[in-house]
This record gives sequence, C-alpha cells and structure tokens, in this order.
Amino acid sequence: MKRCAVVYLALLLAACQGDPFRGAVSPEFQRPAPIEPREHRLRVNIDSAARTLTVEDQITLHANGAVPSSLAFYLAPELRVEAATINERAVVVEQRPPRLPPGPFDRRRHARFAELARYEVALPPDSAQPLTLAVRVTGPWPMDAHGILLAGESGWYPTWPDALFTFTLDVEHPRDWESVSGGARTTRDATDNRARTIWSTTQSIDAIDLIAGPYIVTTRNTDIAPISTYFFKDDAQLAPEYLDAAAGYLARYSRLLGPYPFTQLAIVETQAPIGAAAASITLLGQSLVRRHYTQPYALGHEIVHAWIGNSVMVDQAQGNWAEALTTYLANYHTIEETDGAAAARREREQMLIQYATWAPPSADYPLMHFFQNESQTDAAIGYQKGAMVFHQLRRMMGDDNFFGALRTLTGEYRGKRASWNDLRLLFEARTGRPLDWFFRQWVVQSGAPQLAIDRVDFSPLPAELEAPGASLMTIHLAQSTPPARLPIMVQIETADRILEKSLWMSEAQAAIETAVTTPPMQITVDPNAHLLRRLSREELPPMLNLSLTEPSLEIVPPDHADPPAAEVYRAIAAQAAERAIGKPNGHAAARFLLGGPEENRATAELAARLPPGIKIGPRAFTVNGRAYSDAGHALLLTLREPSRGDQPTSLFYGLSADAIRPLTSTLLYHGWDSYIVFEQGRAIERGRLPPLRTPLVWTPPSQPGTPP
Repeated sequence: MKRCAVVYLALLLAACQGDPFRGAVSPEFQRPAPIEPREHRLRVNIDSAARTLTVEDQITLHANGAVPSSLAFYLAPELRVEAATINERAVVVEQRPPRLPPGPFDRRRHARFAELARYEVALPPDSAQPLTLAVRVTGPWPMDAHGILLAGESGWYPTWPDALFTFTLDVEHPRDWESVSGGARTTRDATDNRARTIWSTTQSIDAIDLIAGPYIVTTRNTDIAPISTYFFKDDAQLAPEYLDAAAGYLARYSRLLGPYPFTQLAIVETQAPIGAAAASITLLGQSLVRRHYTQPYALGHEIVHAWIGNSVMVDQAQGNWAEALTTYLANYHTIEETDGAAAARREREQMLIQYATWAPPSADYPLMHFFQNESQTDAAIGYQKGAMVFHQLRRMMGDDNFFGALRTLTGEYRGKRASWNDLRLLFEARTGRPLDWFFRQWVVQSGAPQLAIDRVDFSPLPAELEAPGASLMTIHLAQSTPPARLPIMVQIETADRILEKSLWMSEAQAAIETAVTTPPMQITVDPNAHLLRRLSREELPPMLNLSLTEPSLEIVPPDHADPPAAEVYRAIAAQAAERAIGKPNGHAAARFLLGGPEENRATAELAARLPPGIKIGPRAFTVNGRAYSDAGHALLLTLREPSRGDQPTSLFYGLSADAIRPLTSTLLYHGWDSYIVFEQGRAIERGRLPPLRTPLVWTPPSQPGTPP
C-alpha cells in the first residue's frame, strides 16, 4: 500500500511537469546527464589594477554510462577560453548555442544558462574514464576598490546544470584584500604586494562562491564552529553585534536541525544590495549591515540555509521547498519560541494575509512550481504559503515527529539533493502513515480553500436528550470547491465558559451539533489562525498592498506641492505604478493619494470622511487621538470608503519634504498596516483598521458585528 502511494505521487508530480522532450534539449539538461563534474581544482588570479580574472580549472568528470563523443560546459560570456585539455591532450573548444528545456517551469529553472556561453569539446576517440578536463579562461570582471563578487551561478568557472561536486580553490589577490569561499581555509600567505589563500571542501556542493576585497576580518570561536565577519573598514565596529547574533542562531538551529554541516561560518559584507546564503557564507549588502540586519527573518534566515539549501540541496525538478521550510523555521518558529503564542498567531495571520494579497486565484500556481523569488507573487507562494504548509504538517505530526524528520533530512541528505517527494517519504517513515493526500493537496495542487460559517440553526432537542431550557445548535460550515481535507477547530463562547469542538472537514459542507441553554456570545472557527486558507478580499485589512493589488488603481499625485516634495512624490508614484497589479479602467477603483490637503484636492475631500480618531489638516494630522505637527512627521494611511463601494484608498502625506525624502525608496515596503506614523523616516506608530467582514466569526443577531 505504501509503495503504491509512492508510485502514484511520483507519476502525479511527473505529469504536472509535462513531457520533457529529451531529444530537443542540450544533453547536459537530461537526467542523468551524460557527463558531470565530480571535483574542481581551481587556481584563480585576481588582477585588481587591470580588473581581469584568470581561472585555471582542472575538473574530474564522471560519465553516466559509456563515455560520450563530446561534452559541454557553460561559462560567463565575458570570459574566453584560452586553452583546454582532456587527460593532458589538447582539444578544440567550440561555442554552441544552448537548447533549454521547453516547459515553462524547467525553462525558468535553467534560464540563467541562456545568458551563459555554451562550449562544446569533442572527446578523443579513445577517451576512457577517469576523465580530466583542464581549462584556462580569462577576461574582464566587475571589481573596484571594494573588491570582487564571484557568485556561483554567474559562470565565472566552467559549470554544468544540476551538478554536485567538491572543490579546492587556490586564489591570488592583492595583499591588502581578504578572500572567502565555501568550506575551510587551509592556507593564507603573502608576499610584498600579493596574497594567496586556499579554500577546500570535502562535502559536495552545487556552486562555488568567491568574494574578495579590503575586509577587516573578526573571528570568534564557538563550541559549534568559528564565526567570522568580513566587513569593510567603516563598518567593522558592527562585528560584535553580528557575531553575537550568529552564535545564538548556530546554537538554536543546531538544536533543531542537528550538527552544523560546515567547518566555519562567514558573514560577508558586499556592495551589492543583497541578502543571500551560500555554502558556509552569508552575504549581506552594506545597506543591510548598517541597518543592523540581525533579526530572525534576516541573518537568522540566511544561517538556516546552511542546513536547508546549501548542505541539503534542492532537487528543483519538483520545485524549491527550501525557502518555505527556512521561512517556517527562521521567520516563524523563532518568533513562536521567543515571543510567545500571541506573537506567533500574528505571524500566522500575516502569512495568510500576504498569500491572499499577492497570490489571487488568477495568479496562483502550485507550490511545486515555485523556483525562486522573482516577484511578490513568488514570495507569497514559495515563502508564505509554503511556510504555512509546513505548519499544517507539524501540527498533524507533532513536534517530536516533525523535528525528528528534519534532523533525519539534514543527516541523510547532507551533500545531496532532496525533492518534495523525498521529504514526503521521510515524514511518512517518521509517522508510519501515508501522506500522499497531504502533499497532493498542498504541493501538487494550486490554491487554498476559502472557509466560512454558513449559518447557525437552533432546534428542539430530540426527546431522549431533552433538557430544561436547552436546544440543539447546529453550526453549518462551507468551504470552496474543490474541497480540501482540513482539521477544523470551532470555539463556542458562552456566558460562563468556552467550548471547543473539532472535526476533519473534507466536503464542501459540514455541520457541528451541540446542546446549548442560551445562544452563545460568539462562535469562532480556527480562532488561533492555524489553518492554511485563502482569505477573501473583504477579510483583508485596509493597507497599501490591498490598494496596489486591486484590479483597478488610480494614483493621484499632488496638484501643487513644493518642488522638493513634488519630486519625491513623483518617485513614489512611479514605484507604486510599477508594483501595482491594477491600472485605471474607468470603474470604481482603489486610489493612492500623494500629498496633504493643501497639496492635493483629493486628499482635502478625503479629510471630511475619515474614521474616528484620525484627522488630516494643513501641516498636521491626528492618529488615535494624538496630534502630529513636527516637520519630520509623515503618515501612510489606508481605509475603505463606503461612498466608493468600499474600495481602499491609501494616502501618503508628509509635513515637509524632509519628512518624506527618507522614505523615497522604502515606503512600499511598509504596505501591511492600515496606518503608520513616521518620524524622519522611522516608523513610530502603526496599527490596523478592521476588515469588512470576518466569515469565521458568528455573533447572535442581537449583538453588534453580526455578519449580514
């Protein structure tokens, strides 16, 4: 029975991927590929004066079957091949165009190879294993006084799709620079003006990253692994803060996930505005480092990737599960453990809000088709929905089984790739129960169910159960189709106690019956927001992201703002227009107003119909009864307007150009609250206004708040 379930899901996953058309693609994209690298031995020379890179790579190759007549590798187009040998015999290298897989997901997964140069090498007729390909490449590479970033996916060394390998890296660079790569540093020596560093790893990885620059290195030894910061001179004083945070994360995640899989951890500052993780490396842009980017969702998230994504690597033929699991462990579970149940509930609600906001049904797709974060919709599905999928699994399995399975994953798949199906098998082995239905529902299929209390009925108790003053209450639940299999918890609040009822709901309709003496004060389904479900648009709180994701959006710049303020408002309007899903279509539309009542006529009209506690006036505003009139204050506000069909209207209003200028590039990242008060660009007060309706809450008709 269990074996049949494995075959069924494997076939289902394959069907969702479509026909691979193996003959229409370059052979190296086939699985298994005809020939693959097993080890790279690299010598790298970085010439910072000429801004050139020279790489000599000796690659041990493995043929999956008979040795083919040719092989191909990929390289950054900036670099050129100067020489190549196979088993020390010179060979001709010719450039050929790649033929990528045709399916939308597979083509997206391998899209970077379309930007690289494909080189084909004809193998000598008598070639036999073992094969060694030696290649010398050189060319210009972006670098400056802050150093050089050689990302593993950039093609700075000969690379193959989906390859796993070990490496030794011998790099020469300016004496006043430091270099860092994955694995362990075995050697560093220097001459008068040059330095040489050797890095190596015996654990298989899927990419080689190399960063070098004028870094100040600060190292702290811990019981788990040495931690080093590679920071620029101006930011080196921040090293203790990052070392403290990283040491805490290593201890925490070693407890959850098993031993740290690498010999060291490096936190490396870059000029590129990124937050990323590679094998034993966390890369942080300078702007992030200076913003004290040590939170669980920031530094903590990248450190979790040491286990999930860089030690256990993703078999992306079935999609990327690592971001979902990393988000759940770092962004969510840390909050649950450190900040308590109320904060964890808010985080679950936020994940549901983000998923519903940026992945509407028209844009939704199966979780197994998530590859990487390239849009708000990708993040909503691959990170937020994916994290909630793991939350469902954990609640169903229990903590011991869930985290035990994760420790098995990090142990058995260290240096290997794992797929969604591999994860399913691990969780099944831990629980002894088939989980094909769970992964089919949440991973293979798209979407999530909508759920509501349909109605509540009261009727006489059956004669055999009759009790004085009691009646039979029936709670009717409804979910969207196709129905999902859901563990439902219903909380019934009476005058003297709280009752809880639970059931598994797998049809479009379900009912719960219980005897009551008086109508309850409130009935709530899923009161702690544990369920993965799709919130309706009416359930979402008013917020800027709600306006940006409405089918129709009108952006209204100020009529007559001062030139410095008008320039900033124009920049924000352009960013909003680029991010927004909807465009004006002549019908009732969401709005984004820019400028105060003295600058924008639409804002002046809005000021007359604001909710209680919020006022807007010339060079002043009030939120929650507190007045703000300092020139450094600004307000981001979103509310629904009944006079406009309850469409959301967002307003950004600064009391001076100096108040809005610090938010020029960051305002749209503050899109999840109904109101935020800023002071010199820093949020000092925030909150949410209620949604239009709450379909999982029922109150008696005599009480306010009863749904229509």
